Amino acid sequence: MLYSTGTNIVTETYRLGTLRFWSGIDPYALPLLGGDRYEYSPFFCLLYSFFAFLPSKAQALAWSLASCLIFWLGIVLWWDKFGRIWNKRIAIAIALAAMELNICLLYQQINASIVGATLIGLWYYSERNLLRSGLLLTLVTNTKPIPGLFPILLLLRREPKFFLALAVGSVFALVVPFFFLGWTENVAMHLQWVFRLIDTMGLVRPPQLDLGSVLGELVGQSVATPLTFACFALSIVLLIWGSLREKLDWACWISLALSFLLLASPRTESPTFVLIAPAYLFLAYRLNGIKTFRWISIGLNLSYVLAGFMITVHFTDLWPRAWQLPFTIKYYSKVLGTLLIWLLSTVLFFFKNTQYSVPHGLFQRKIR
Repeated sequence: MLYSTGTNIVTETYRLGTLRFWSGIDPYALPLLGGDRYEYSPFFCLLYSFFAFLPSKAQALAWSLASCLIFWLGIVLWWDKFGRIWNKRIAIAIALAAMELNICLLYQQINASIVGATLIGLWYYSERNLLRSGLLLTLVTNTKPIPGLFPILLLLRREPKFFLALAVGSVFALVVPFFFLGWTENVAMHLQWVFRLIDTMGLVRPPQLDLGSVLGELVGQSVATPLTFACFALSIVLLIWGSLREKLDWACWISLALSFLLLASPRTESPTFVLIAPAYLFLAYRLNGIKTFRWISIGLNLSYVLAGFMITVHFTDLWPRAWQLPFTIKYYSKVLGTLLIWLLSTVLFFFKNTQYSVPHGLFQRKIR
């Protein structure tokens, strides 16, 4: 289908921004003819050059295949780290992730590549390959700042090699465009990118689909503001606490961070929710080792299924359009489902996983 339709407004924006970069024209100056406002770094222009000069149909297909490959590579690396566990929960998680990925690929957005590359970078860290982890996470953050939360939190673990890799990656991403633009043009283009990010982050334009905006419309700002503040404050405390622990609970930590990023992001769109897709796998794994009262276990599993329905299944052709919820058009159910993923991740932080151990403070391996 992608080959038959070719590029859309998203990939046309990437392509035209890249062509402007190579022509020495500011890609951030005006909305691009046939595209949208370009909001990515000069370094991304270099990366997208592998696709920008292809014909429209080949470009759409190659870009989507690359995004799909990066996304599943990140998922598979972590699944392998779980010991390749396979059960009903994992099967449901893979199915949900695949459906959410499909939604993103239909829009040809960058978010599938972003979350996949982030998972690969975090996997490198869990394997103690700190140099590769730092370099990759820095380059991903330079492309889209949302994953920058992960390297910031991991800095709290005070690993000198990781800090060095972040510094080298930052310099690399900033300096490489200089060889193609010159120093003056490179600085000017990076400044334009920063101004565009300020606009995009909701400091100029009003936010959309963040937790505060959605709760404000549903229950009123007087209730939404303290709830949002409490949610974000607890997220920051748990993420910092989790980062400082010797035995980092990666499954809950990554799921909590991904859900927090989506809830806090002021410019979220429907395809952006592919960022939450890996949480399906992490939470399915984490729920496996829970030993608690039966009614609590049932509640946790039902919440997991409900979140998957609200975020993903509800927006696929599997669910009849005539049965859509009244707030589907504004994607409020995606935000509320993400809030449910956040709640599950928060609760599981306080449950000891009795079926799996955590050797060397890295990931959990099944005890045979």
